[in-house]
Amino acid sequence: MNPKESDETVKRKSRIKNNQDRQESQDLPKRLLRRESRIRVRNSQVEVEIQEQSSGKSKKKRIKNRVFKSVKSEH
Repeated sequence: MNPKESDETVKRKSRIKNNQDRQESQDLPKRLLRRESRIRVRNSQVEVEIQEQSSGKSKKKRIKNRVFKSVKSEH
């Protein structure tokens, strides 16, 4: 953070960034927005939890001994 910048400037920049993030989230395909999915990894056991917003029910799928490529690249 630049010490010369006033609080107003910092607030304005963060507001602009929030608007950009919101715009990007609106650009996502509708099917991705319909369901929120969280992925948790424990001991090479991947648990995918999908929440259907329409039904309000939470479905759990358990996938054992399978690690997604995106998860592998993080470790």
